[in-house]
This record gives sequence, structure tokens and C-alpha cells, in this order.
Amino acid sequence: GSASRLSRLRRPPRLPKEIPLITSIFYYSLSILIGRFLRSSAQQIFPRKWLPYINDTIFTFQAMACSLENGQIRKHYGMGAYTMVLFTISMWHQITVKNCAANPCTHVLRYTQNKCTFRHLVLSTLFQTGGGLLSYQYAKYFWSFEFTKSHGKRYWASHCLSDLTVHPAIGLMIESGGTILETSLALIAFTPFYMMEAASKVFLGCLLTVLGKGVDNYRLMRCLIN
Repeated sequence: GSASRLSRLRRPPRLPKEIPLITSIFYYSLSILIGRFLRSSAQQIFPRKWLPYINDTIFTFQAMACSLENGQIRKHYGMGAYTMVLFTISMWHQITVKNCAANPCTHVLRYTQNKCTFRHLVLSTLFQTGGGLLSYQYAKYFWSFEFTKSHGKRYWASHCLSDLTVHPAIGLMIESGGTILETSLALIAFTPFYMMEAASKVFLGCLLTVLGKGVDNYRLMRCLIN
């Protein structure tokens, strides 16, 4: 009896529902502030000809770092909260970050329109890839603090070879399709009003993301059932 009471006393209390949300807000804020600081510093440090590549790297780091936290919102608060956060973060990037791209298809499109050289295309893609890799290392470092139990699980799961739930070829097709659709949306003009235009495109981008998550979850459930 006394042993069981002692074990209950030593058991850590369950985390309140607010803790994961507060942790995620802190993570988003930190990532955005780091991105802003790095872009401001880059203006003072690097030669003008290198700034487009450096800014692409920083913005890719910022955008990908934020996207790596979205899963925590979906896990704790559901798809509705996930969609709302995705829209908010995407709108923030849309209206506060200029002359940067985290989408490689943006430079492919500019190359096909003779607006940049092949060298610029290759370098931009390599710099964006570097920014994406840095964002994952940054997220892992944040997870390692284990502010919440789910963050700790993500950190230790990142040591595994892979956490893919779909075949790599299918995952590549899904991601490539989403990237191409996002680029196509950028070419369409819905309204002459900037904020309405930005909100419309961000909303459609979020809708495509949510639909993609639904397809992925359906495939995962089929695999579990079979």
C-alpha cells in the first residue's frame, strides 16, 4: 500500500492542455525572429550579388522550421487547429518576407522565362536545400530539450533510419505535385487587392496541404488494417 502511494507521488503530473500550445508558439516565434535577424545581418555582411542566395537559404530555413512544428499542433489539437495555424504562419510569411523563395520551382519557372541563368537556378536550389537541412537540425536541437513529451518522442524518433509511412517514390510524387501546384497558384491572379490575393492563394495552398494529409492518413490506415 505505502509503496503504491509512493509511486503515485513520484509520478510526474500530466501536462496541461495549454503547455504544447505555449511551446509551439514559442518555437514559431523563435524561428521567425531568427530568420528576421539573419536576413538583417546578411544585408550588412554579404556582397550584393550573393544576397539572393543567402536570403533564399534563410527563408527556406525559416519556412521549413515552422512546418516541422505543425505536426505537434495536429497531434494535440486536431486538424482544425492545424489548418488554422498553417494558414496564419503562411500568411505571415506571405506579407512579411519579400524577394525570397523556399520553393525550387520558383527558380525553375524564372529560368524557363529567361529571367535567370542556369547557374543561378542550380545555386539557388543548392542553397535552398542547405536551408532545409539546417532547419531539420535546428528542430532536432529544439526537440532535444523535451519541453513536452511529444517533442521528446520526436527527438528520439529522429535517430531512426526513417519515419516514412509511404514508399519514397510515392512521397516524392506527392511532394513534387504539391510544389508544382503551389507554383501554379502563384501565377494566377484572383483579385487586384493584395491582401485578398495573398489570403486566397494561402487558403488554397493550405487546402491542398490538408487534402494531402488526408490522403496520407487514409493510406496509413489501409496499411494498418491490411
